[in-house]
Amino acid sequence: MGSDFLSTDMESLPIHLSKDSFRPFLALINEHNMRYSMLAQRSGMQITATTVIEVLLSPYMWGALSTVIVAFLKFRNSRKVIITTIDGHVIHAEGLNQEELEGILKRAKSLALIETKSDEI
Repeated sequence: MGSDFLSTDMESLPIHLSKDSFRPFLALINEHNMRYSMLAQRSGMQITATTVIEVLLSPYMWGALSTVIVAFLKFRNSRKVIITTIDGHVIHAEGLNQEELEGILKRAKSLALIETKSDEI
């Protein structure tokens, strides 16, 4: 599986996952054999994301991550991916094609994945 603990000298990209985006997104990154680690969440912190994972930065990762994000967004209209770039711009990934997304991801500082509608009825 893709889950791996990254050493501190490797560069990684933090991805903030909401409660409802966690399982579907992890299934997709595991399917694409992406290496990632889960960060411990401090109890009592008021944040919208419940889990943070970090994916290992590599040339392969950009294409795989853009593929995963496109698949994640296609499955349900209630899903959102928000990219914060290293220069502070905030970009919503909905409507971007894979090539555009890959270019933006190369400048990303962090991602937030939100599922605004749960699978539960």
